[in-house]
Amino acid sequence: MNLRMATRDSVDRAISQFERAVEHDASYARAWAALGQALNLKGQFLSIPELNARGLECLQRAIELDPTLASAHYQLGSALLGFGLFRRYRTRNTA
Repeated sequence: MNLRMATRDSVDRAISQFERAVEHDASYARAWAALGQALNLKGQFLSIPELNARGLECLQRAIELDPTLASAHYQLGSALLGFGLFRRYRTRNTA
């Protein structure tokens, strides 16, 4: 709910809660995906590339943990397109 409200305070609360979730269970793919989404949202609002980079790492972690997690793939693709990184990512990570 905090993430969906998308206010500065609510996104901060969401990040804090998702960070606690992954600290409690490092294999919780949905929490990693939600944390990545929240970090990317805050990074976009505040133009902080470091948050976006952390968000991408969290989304990649979610996909490593659960390759079938569609929401993580969607969020990763959306973030990469939004940051103009899709081509570089695709080229670098395609065998």
